[in-house]
Amino acid sequence: MVKLNPNPQKILLIKLRSMGDTVLLTSMIEILHRRFPSAQIDVVVSTPWNSLLEEDPRVHKVWPYTRFKQVPSRAKAIAQLGFKLRKEKYSWVLNFHASPSSATLALATGCKMRSIHFHGHKDKNKYSTVTIEGKGIVKPAIERDADTLRALGLEFTPPEIKIQISDQTKSLVEKKFESLDIKEKWIGLGIGASRPTKQWPLQYYKEVTTEWLKNSTHGVFLFTGPGEEILSKNFLKDFDKSSQIQHFHNQNLREISYLLSKTALYIGNDSGLKHLAIASGTRTLTLMGPEDPYEWHPYSKENHPYLYIENLNCRKDHLEGMPPWCALHDCKFEKHRCMTEITPGQVIEKMKGLIL
Repeated sequence: MVKLNPNPQKILLIKLRSMGDTVLLTSMIEILHRRFPSAQIDVVVSTPWNSLLEEDPRVHKVWPYTRFKQVPSRAKAIAQLGFKLRKEKYSWVLNFHASPSSATLALATGCKMRSIHFHGHKDKNKYSTVTIEGKGIVKPAIERDADTLRALGLEFTPPEIKIQISDQTKSLVEKKFESLDIKEKWIGLGIGASRPTKQWPLQYYKEVTTEWLKNSTHGVFLFTGPGEEILSKNFLKDFDKSSQIQHFHNQNLREISYLLSKTALYIGNDSGLKHLAIASGTRTLTLMGPEDPYEWHPYSKENHPYLYIENLNCRKDHLEGMPPWCALHDCKFEKHRCMTEITPGQVIEKMKGLIL
């Protein structure tokens, strides 16, 4: 193993994952910024999410990476980016939630101090120059990220996630949406998810929205992203255009973060938008179905509670001793019980204690 550098001058963080994973990375950025305030911190993240970190004063440079489906194109992109990163001569390279591609990229930097963590419980931490403790133990995702950093000798409790945006962006958003009369009692809705099994029924969202609009003088922000055009259309068709629903589709992510910070409560599925809402300082209520909250909801239950149906035998894709989860894209045999058994009434009751 390589001798640890106790005073890194340039640190590179790599995390080529989803939006939620990118948001979780802000916790590790914060701890490194606290410990090494004069160090240059750069990050490599997937292209759709790089804008989330582009105004973060703790980050010196964001290197966006586009993942190609074709292996030759992917290998070429890794080689080209690796060549650029090698010139930077980083003191430390930290690869969180590694994949074969991102591990190769970390190796290509030429850095002698590499902490590369494959989260898979049976995967080897390929190309890592340090030993990462806790491998194979069930942990919240943010703790597995922390283990990547702890392998370099740091001891800490992960700080809260936080997306930082500039005052200029905040002013632009306020000017852009000044006609909306944004108020703190508006609620935000995230009706989409990475797969259908993680989506609470659309009709349930409609019932909650109807109840809210009937009993409140404030409205609803509906947030949707790429591929959710039909979903949003089916949601909005049952509401009058004059109703207090403002739809934000494919909005700039920093703008969404600021809008989320202005809401009283965000209600949504277990998705990247949920993590973004939390990192924007908003209270949240998450509707969790196929995946266990222990790993994917590492947050305060007081400000970020969730609803989850325990002990369903249909969650059976986990390894022995691991929290139960289901990998199905569509539920064909169990009537989507993990989500349909969470009722609109339960959500409405939870809302009462969360909206101050």
